[in-house]
Amino acid sequence: MTISSDNIDLLDAKIAGICYSFYRYEINTGMLRLNDLIIELSDYLSKKDMEEGKLIEINQLLELVQQAVENKDYLIAADVLKYELIVRMQ
Repeated sequence: MTISSDNIDLLDAKIAGICYSFYRYEINTGMLRLNDLIIELSDYLSKKDMEEGKLIEINQLLELVQQAVENKDYLIAADVLKYELIVRMQ
């Protein structure tokens, strides 16, 4: 299963907003956007028939983002979202 280019563009824009907030250390805004993204991703992925391996990769990346946020490593969280998650979603 692949995600349509429109959905990828929307996902990329949302991730760009999160990264912008984290890079500027606007943590509250970034966290709100990240929460919205995770809710949307969970809903979207639960409705799609996705290869198990790809789903595991995405879940591992989201866990890495969660760990980075828990450790207050917001720049790492932003980089994982920007450079890893979006690639796996394509």
